Amino acid sequence: MNRRDFLGGIALASLTGCARRVRTAAAPSIEPLPKLMPIRADLDRIFRVTVCLRPFRAAGPRLEVERVGDKTVVHNYGHGGSGWSLSWGSSSVAVEKAMAVGEKDVAVIGCGALGLTSAILLQRAGAKVTIYAKERPPEVRSARATGSWTPDSRIALTNSVAPDFPALWEKMCRTSFHMYESYLGMAGNPVEWTDRYALWDDERAGPERKDALDFARFQNRVRDLTPRGHELPPGSHPFPTRHASRNSSLTFNIAGYSRQLVNDFLVEGGRIERTEFHTPSELSQLTQKVVINATGSFALGFLTGLALYHAFPKTPKVILGTGLCGAYTTFSTFTFETVRLAEDGSSSEALRNLLGTLVVGAAAAAAGLALASL
Repeated sequence: MNRRDFLGGIALASLTGCARRVRTAAAPSIEPLPKLMPIRADLDRIFRVTVCLRPFRAAGPRLEVERVGDKTVVHNYGHGGSGWSLSWGSSSVAVEKAMAVGEKDVAVIGCGALGLTSAILLQRAGAKVTIYAKERPPEVRSARATGSWTPDSRIALTNSVAPDFPALWEKMCRTSFHMYESYLGMAGNPVEWTDRYALWDDERAGPERKDALDFARFQNRVRDLTPRGHELPPGSHPFPTRHASRNSSLTFNIAGYSRQLVNDFLVEGGRIERTEFHTPSELSQLTQKVVINATGSFALGFLTGLALYHAFPKTPKVILGTGLCGAYTTFSTFTFETVRLAEDGSSSEALRNLLGTLVVGAAAAAAGLALASL
């Protein structure tokens, strides 16, 4: 090699090292297939069965500012099956709205995925933060999640979202993904890449899951973030099916990751107070003027639990679950359920749902308050 070529190669290498590189998703290679340990799937190895509702809203998460008495409340809830995945991005939107008020002392209601990420981001923005919650990890409902990267899982209904929601979803998704990248490699693996396998026998393109509702799908907007799945060649896998595919996905170790978030919040001077709120008027007891509301599913889960385990008939479940709690989270859920009943030909039940929500709602709320006070 002559001197000119040698020096030119060094210069090119230096420039390449200094230039900004196009980011590609970092994930384990799909080849070769590792040796898979057999699954010891026996009934006597099941140590717990949990059931929890997702705070779904047909129009997508509620990220709005509302005045409640002398408080400014920023709502941050209703993410369906995408709460953990979108938590950092959604909380970024909520925190921006909260900090725009100009107050530095902020309260957060709820200590789950949305509450903790909101609190940490508020601290990073210079706020003094107190979390008020009845429960904290591992008791919170979001601690029962599977811990998978599913940013558009039951996030909204296709025909119910606003025109600008897909762009907002993409912004929240990318913000969350890049934040999760900073947790890769930490002790205890709070976030890591794992391989997932899908198995099927027929000749369709892959395993399909049909939903009763037309849930919105936005994954195509962020295809560059994660590697695509690949079907494994016949004979290359140990599964007793004709077809198998593998993809790599972000996975959250919910127990370790939740503990990490709580520690991060407390180390920065945050406080967690065990408090239970029964009505919005009780927010007046807080000293903070700005509140981020990161709740939304507990009341609906309680009523549905009664319906499932204490033989509530169908109509009261619709009135109480969709009516009362829909009013708490948003009237879009209540409206959607009423329209769905009417379209299904259940006109009388739709009418009962409409009128019953207005008439029974107040009585049910009073009963709930009385029960909570016991």
